[in-house]
Amino acid sequence: MKISYVVAETPGSVALKTVDYDPETLKPDEVLLKNEYSIISAGTERAWIMGNSNNPGQHFPFHPGYSASGRVAAIGSEVTNLKVGDRVLITWGGHRSYTVKKAYSVFKITDDSIDLLDAAFAHIVSFPMLGIRRLRLEIGESVMIAGQGILGVIALQIAALSGAV
Repeated sequence: MKISYVVAETPGSVALKTVDYDPETLKPDEVLLKNEYSIISAGTERAWIMGNSNNPGQHFPFHPGYSASGRVAAIGSEVTNLKVGDRVLITWGGHRSYTVKKAYSVFKITDDSIDLLDAAFAHIVSFPMLGIRRLRLEIGESVMIAGQGILGVIALQIAALSGAV
């Protein structure tokens, strides 16, 4: 089978690559996941791709993408918590058509009313949500959110829902 993925091989140089993958090489504790939606964090990913990240651990090649959803396409022989066809969250898997992950690290979506597009936002939403929760806002308090990228817009919505004005 073919797996396509986005990679920044050097700062500012991004490519869509395709590799062959044999599902028979899946380790006993791994799952093969078919990505259906992958959320782009434009500010963060652009900074990393351009080599402007404030993270001292930045290196290339860099594989952007950390918040996605999809379905289980295959399971390793020892996997018992997931089955083929299960809907799942895919974290830190990159923007790619398929991802291989350890089964224990995959969160199964058990509520069928949750759309996979909405579910793809779950991981990225956790960052601003935890930040706003740490503020312990009281109803009517003011808050300033610097930046209105995807994380800033989500933080603004969560702050408003928490009672900020």
